[in-house]
Amino acid sequence: MGKLRIGDEWNAISIIAMTQANPLKAVAELVENSIDAGAKRVVIAREKQRGIPVLTVSDDGHGVRLNESGVPDFEYVATHICDSIKRKLDEAQRKGIQGQFGIGLLGFWSLGDQMTMISKTKGSRQTWHWRMCRESPEYDEPLPHSTERDHFGVDVIVSNLSPTTKNLLTGEKLNKYLSGELRDRIKESGLSVKIYDRLASGKKEFTVRPKEFTGERIRDVTLVSIPRYGEISLELYVNYPAEGDALNVSVSKSGTRVKKSILEMDEFRHAPWDMNRLEGVIDYPRLRLAPGTRENIVPDEHFQRFVEGVRSVEERILRVVEQKEKDIEEKASKEVLKSIQKAFADAWQDLPEGEYDWFEVRKRGPGPEPPTPPVVVPPTPGPEEPAVFDAPISHVKIFPKYATVLVNEEKKFTAKPYDAKNRVILSGIKYEWFAPSGLGVLVPQDNMATYKAGPQQGVTVIEVRCRQGSAEKIDQATMVLVLERPAGSQLGKGLPPPDFVHGPSDGWRSRWNEKLRILEVNNMHRDYLFTKPKPVHHRRYLARLYAKELVVLNYGETVNNAAALERLIEVTTRIEPRL
Repeated sequence: MGKLRIGDEWNAISIIAMTQANPLKAVAELVENSIDAGAKRVVIAREKQRGIPVLTVSDDGHGVRLNESGVPDFEYVATHICDSIKRKLDEAQRKGIQGQFGIGLLGFWSLGDQMTMISKTKGSRQTWHWRMCRESPEYDEPLPHSTERDHFGVDVIVSNLSPTTKNLLTGEKLNKYLSGELRDRIKESGLSVKIYDRLASGKKEFTVRPKEFTGERIRDVTLVSIPRYGEISLELYVNYPAEGDALNVSVSKSGTRVKKSILEMDEFRHAPWDMNRLEGVIDYPRLRLAPGTRENIVPDEHFQRFVEGVRSVEERILRVVEQKEKDIEEKASKEVLKSIQKAFADAWQDLPEGEYDWFEVRKRGPGPEPPTPPVVVPPTPGPEEPAVFDAPISHVKIFPKYATVLVNEEKKFTAKPYDAKNRVILSGIKYEWFAPSGLGVLVPQDNMATYKAGPQQGVTVIEVRCRQGSAEKIDQATMVLVLERPAGSQLGKGLPPPDFVHGPSDGWRSRWNEKLRILEVNNMHRDYLFTKPKPVHHRRYLARLYAKELVVLNYGETVNNAAALERLIEVTTRIEPRL
């Protein structure tokens, strides 16, 4: 048997160095080295030194460990690539330490041409520096630094930044990236990270703060224990992003983000992760990362246990999201309904008197409505209805066609005579009103009549006969007398709330449930889904549904399609400006 070996060490080192193609990630790894070294403060500066753009990452950690001569052991760093000393620590010593590959420093290749490391370590009598160059297999011997550091720690200075890197590594972008990439590591270590961008024209100073989530925390799903494989921690929030924004649930290893979104993994491209309702972090310390990018997960047994563990709580998470969705929708529906109720109540003032009846939407204003004076009232044309003073009568319509009234209350009805061209006849018509006795009294007044209900409930018919010479035309309306206002009925105060029905394969938008006296709305219709993200459009859509049912119930069987559409325009024209 033979053993694999490196044929060209420098070529292998070059390949490893070039696997880090993300300059932001390279800076994050330098900050992680500082955390591993016990630093409590890191300062990142983007500036010019002697006219050359440089990036400095400075910490107050332990510094580079000393060799037998009391000098920082830079040589070990250069000659032990892929053999991090951190790998030799036991489990207790590795607590809070992330590094494991021994290739982080090579990431400077993605930043600039040269890296200088300056270190002051406890036990050393002075500050030392050491230098490496991009795409060079050689490094300088450690030398005493010309300026003494005032505290222990390390400065990593990358000079002659490439134009692409210089534009990418702005203070603003670094701040945003580090707040998410190292969110948990910064929180747990208590590290203070300051960024000074002296190459920027705008804001030049930033304090990196761990990213905070604004949604509602899911507190009953925070930990998944996997026998013999450790624990998965979950910090998840339910949120509702603005239109066009996307929420992310990131995946981390010991506090360092390895996947910006869990949706980057095929195993989780389903609900609840793809609903754009969750944000947060899922952390599993036993994930193994691909050394090249440090952003890909090795699909080994640990990863499989991770997938199984997360999937075991998906149903619980989904229930929380769906319940929250329902609560939000109900709250939004109440707010929308309140707006629509007010719009209908205000619009009632402008709609023709007595021609509509549905829910108990009354005209606003103090005190009861004044009694109708005993004068002849000519019929009033409806919206876009032509009128004529004298013409042969063709038919008559009574409004409203259907009404529900409380016992001991009153209801007004109006009759309109039409000629063959569907024009309202304004004169020359005699009106006769009839209603069975026993439930109340009908008081006629030319083309209008008031029914005064008695104390008993029941159903009665209101009839009007219009005479013009020898011609006579008849129409009827139905009135239901009830004892009290049933909850959710059309006699409830204002409009009843809509009842949302899940009908993804149905074509209807809304329908009136006569038995329950509620408006059913298909919340899976494409028009409902299209308007839902925009509150103003959604309110108008629901208001149109109420207006449609109002017209259908009052005129659906008494007018042709064109006349019904005219009525719909009459109602929506008066409602929409009030929303």
